Amino acid sequence: MMLAPQEDWTRDIKSYDLSIDLEALTGTARIVLADADSEGASFEIGDLTITSVSDESGPLLFEAVPGTAPNPQQLNIGVPNVTGDTTLTIEYSFVAHENFDGWMASSGLSFLWPYFCGNMFPCKSDTTDGASFTLDFTGLPQDLTAVFPTSIPADSPSYMPAIAIGDYTK
Repeated sequence: MMLAPQEDWTRDIKSYDLSIDLEALTGTARIVLADADSEGASFEIGDLTITSVSDESGPLLFEAVPGTAPNPQQLNIGVPNVTGDTTLTIEYSFVAHENFDGWMASSGLSFLWPYFCGNMFPCKSDTTDGASFTLDFTGLPQDLTAVFPTSIPADSPSYMPAIAIGDYTK
C-alpha cells in the first residue's frame, strides 16, 4: 500500500548522491533519510519538475505544492516507516537561472547560497542541517574544463555542491 504524500520537515537527511546532466537539464537525486518515526518527507524544489519518486521497494506517492519564499514549491512524499535508513530516488528536470539562484548556464557555474539549492536538486536549505554529498555531472562541453568536487564527505550545508565550467588549465 502506498502512503499519501505527507509534509515532514523534521526528517534528517544523511546524504545526497546527485547525478546531474547539464545539457539535458535533468537530474537524479538519491537521498538517504535517517531512521525516523514518520511517514513523510519534505524538500524544497524551487522550480524543479519532479518526474518520479521511489525507494528500495518501488514508486512512492508525491506532490509538489506551493512553498514559502524564496522557494516557490515544496515536494511532499509518502515514505513507508521502516527500520533503518531509507533511500529515496527522485528524478527531475530543472531550468537555467541567471540571477545567482541556481545553475547559471550562460556563466557556466552554479550558485546555490544560501537558499537556492532547490533550483538544482531537491533539498533542505537549513544551514544548520548538514549532509554528505557525492556529485556526478554529465552533459559537459568537450572543449572546456569542469571543476567540481566528486564528494563532500563531511556534513555540509546544501549550498556546498558547486560546479564551474570554463577555459581553465589543469
